[in-house]
Amino acid sequence: MANIYVRSSDGNDADNGSTWALAKALLQGAAAIDAAGDDIFLASSHSQSTAGTLTLAFAGTPWNPVRALSVNDSAEPPTALLAGASIVTTGASDLTITGSAYLWGLTLSAGSGAVNADLKLNDIGAGDNRQVYENCTLRQGGTGPSARLVIGANASSNSDPNWTKWINCTARFARAAGGILAQCGHFIWEGGGIEAGGTALTTALFLPPVSGRPNIVTMIGVDLTELGAACSIFTASASGLQLCTMMNCKLPASWSGTLVTGTKKAQGRYSMYNCDNADTNYRLWIEDFSGAIRDETTIVKTGGASDGTTPIAWKMTTDSNANEAVSPLISDPIPVWIDSTGASKTVEVDFVHDGATALQDDEVWMEVEYLGTSGYPISSKATCKRASVLTSPADHASSSATWTTTGLGTPNKQKLSVSFTPAEKGVAFIRIFHGKPSQTIYVDPKPTVS
Repeated sequence: MANIYVRSSDGNDADNGSTWALAKALLQGAAAIDAAGDDIFLASSHSQSTAGTLTLAFAGTPWNPVRALSVNDSAEPPTALLAGASIVTTGASDLTITGSAYLWGLTLSAGSGAVNADLKLNDIGAGDNRQVYENCTLRQGGTGPSARLVIGANASSNSDPNWTKWINCTARFARAAGGILAQCGHFIWEGGGIEAGGTALTTALFLPPVSGRPNIVTMIGVDLTELGAACSIFTASASGLQLCTMMNCKLPASWSGTLVTGTKKAQGRYSMYNCDNADTNYRLWIEDFSGAIRDETTIVKTGGASDGTTPIAWKMTTDSNANEAVSPLISDPIPVWIDSTGASKTVEVDFVHDGATALQDDEVWMEVEYLGTSGYPISSKATCKRASVLTSPADHASSSATWTTTGLGTPNKQKLSVSFTPAEKGVAFIRIFHGKPSQTIYVDPKPTVS
């Protein structure tokens, strides 16, 4: 493994890059000679601007990546990281990075002016590449109608899967309808946020992936204050797997956007946990093909779920796609610890809805996944769903629980009940299923176990 030095102030691409005195002048000069496992050291003062398309093709592999690091150039080899090295393309010029690599402290900016220019990270290549960007500044600078920040394969002939992670990185956009096109792999964004000084996005942070390309996005602890106040977060894919999750993120002041825009397909699920623009820590929003699940603080069960101060319920609202057989709206699992074995346990969950007619076991039901076999942790399942699709449905039992039912014309309180006999101690997982189309129920996510 070799060290390759890059410094624009006195470097020369005709030199071999083996010392600061023999530094390359451009990062592409180092990328042209690197091998898997090499370290590329860029002086923090390094600044290069290219009026043309630029591709940085690193030779790293997932098990032996190249590292491109912005450093203090006072030592050789460097002993301290120092952010600041800058690589810029101007005009209608894409900046593309391929291969497996770890990049620290770099500013990467693609395009300028009323042109289409993309910053393309982990694009094309042989697939199965892994790229990590830490403390980097990532800028899409063109204002043309299709300028974007692209993560994953973008060429029409390529759909190789890749894995990309940002750690404490900031992104900036130059056009209101721009955003991030993440596809063909898994994109993780931890920390950082949207950089001030750009153009606030007004449509969606994440653009729709090309039809048929998988799209898995995870955002954790990202500051979205600079997002447009009415901007949505995700855009539904026309087809292809789409699993998008955000948690513990800060939203813009007076945010009025949606979690997902566009027509939701059967392959997608979009989840937001504990994301807000105020001091709340219980927010929940889940969207999929069959409906939505939201946190509810008005219609709540007395003595039910709470964050310690605020009572909380789950508002489960199905749309016309919901049905019992293949498309019920399904809650996230609720874990409960089972500490004894050999005797029957009963789990109950209360819910309420608006209407005199009781809901039945083909419309709403609960499943409990528990350890039902002694000797190894294979799961068993118990449910209060009707026995088969040919079994006559039955009403769920009424409940005597006390609810605040403000806004409900005819509150109907019921409960789901499942009994099972655990054979091993461990965590049981409870899921609520809602298969009646265009129906809202309010669920207390605090089960009782007896």
